[in-house]
Amino acid sequence: MALPKTGYTKTTADNFVIDSATVFTDFKYDKEKEEFTGIPMGATSGGVEIKTELSYRKVEVDGAYIMDVVGLNVLESATATMKANLIELTAENLRRSLNATMTDATTDEAPAGYKIIKPKRYLEEGDYIPNMAVVGIHNGTKQPIIVALDNGLVKSGLEIKTEDGKEVVIEQEITANASYEQLINDEFPFRIYYPGTSNNPVPVRPEVPKNVQATVEEDGAISVSWASDGSTSYVIHYSGANQSEPSQATMMGYSETNNWKLLKANIPSSKPNDQIFLYVQGFSEVGQGSNYTEKAAYLNEHSFGSEWSTAVSVTIPAK
Repeated sequence: MALPKTGYTKTTADNFVIDSATVFTDFKYDKEKEEFTGIPMGATSGGVEIKTELSYRKVEVDGAYIMDVVGLNVLESATATMKANLIELTAENLRRSLNATMTDATTDEAPAGYKIIKPKRYLEEGDYIPNMAVVGIHNGTKQPIIVALDNGLVKSGLEIKTEDGKEVVIEQEITANASYEQLINDEFPFRIYYPGTSNNPVPVRPEVPKNVQATVEEDGAISVSWASDGSTSYVIHYSGANQSEPSQATMMGYSETNNWKLLKANIPSSKPNDQIFLYVQGFSEVGQGSNYTEKAAYLNEHSFGSEWSTAVSVTIPAK
C-alpha cells in the first residue's frame, strides 16, 4: 500500500524520550572526557516543561491578503522557557526565584549557619544562569537528549503553599536570554542536542530525486529515469489512468539504480490518450523481500524515505 495505516515503525520506540527530565546548571561539554557535565538544580515533582514560541508577522501586500504566501512571513520574536516544580528547596533555589542577594547571617541576625535572602531593586549579570540544560533520556541510545538554554532568568517570582500531608513545591519559570554576541550574530540562546551513534544514527532524510523523466518505449513499456544521487534504492509510485493526485498513486515499483521500467503487461488498465502519473522516492537502505514488490512495500512501510519527486506523466499512445 502507498500509505501505511499507522506511523509506528520498527524504530519508533527507539525515539521515545522516557521518564522525567533533569534540570542542570553549569552545563558544558567536557571534550577530554567526551561527556556532558553539569550541576543538578534540584529534585522536581510533576515533570519539567520546555516551551519555545516563534512569532511571525505577515507582510501586507496588495492582492495577497486572501491567503498565506511563501516569502511573506517574517520572524518577529523567538523565546524559550523552562518550567520546573522544584521539591528541593535549597537556599540557592529560593534566592534564584527572587533574583535576590544571599548573605550569611551575622550573630546579631540569626543563629550560626543561617543565610539571609533579600530581594533587590535592580537585576545584575550574576542573576542570569549562564548555561543550563534540561536533560532527558533517548530510549534507543540511552544517551541524553538535551535542550540547552543560555543566560536563563527566573521570572515567575516565588509562591509557597504549605499543606498537611504534602511537601512544599515551588514553580520556577526560566526564560533564555541572548548575549550581546548572540544578538549581533542572529543566534538564538537555545538549542537541542540530539544523540546519534553508529548503531542508531540520527535519521537523515534522503534528497528528493531530481530530473525525473518518463517515456513510452516502442514495446509499450514505460521507462522512468532520474539523476543519480546519494540514495541506495528507490520506490516508484504510480497511479491508475488519469489519476493525478499523489494519494491515488497506490501502486509501486522498486529499483536500486537511477532507472526503472514498467512493462506493458503491468500498466494499469487504460486506453489511448490516457495519462499515467509517476513519482520517485529515494531511500538510504535497500528493501527487504523476495521480489521487487515486497521490497518496495517494505521500504514504504518501515523506512524513512525522501519526499516524493515532482510528478511526471506519460500518455498512452494509440495502438
